[in-house]
Amino acid sequence: MDVRIKFRGFTCELALLKPAGAPEDPTNNRFDFLMTGTRAGYKFALTDCNAKGFVGHYQATAVPSEPRVTGVHAFRADEFGVIWYDQEGSATKCLASRRLLE
Repeated sequence: MDVRIKFRGFTCELALLKPAGAPEDPTNNRFDFLMTGTRAGYKFALTDCNAKGFVGHYQATAVPSEPRVTGVHAFRADEFGVIWYDQEGSATKCLASRRLLE
């Protein structure tokens, strides 16, 4: 019996990260940002991935919806679980500055 698991790669869609069986009640759903892309004044996105074929790399970003109003810092994470942040709210600068969230 072959018990190998075929690795399908990562998703490029936030909505596909919602756990199976998560409540559908929008007033009491901690996963609602996966459907809307926003939560607590931040916009979330999956970037730097290719939806055609195998996806072996991705980056998740969270940036303030209104910089310096709804939030200050931007955050970026990758498939290795490394999280960077930028003090000016720029997801692009997260990688350039390489400030690790500790």
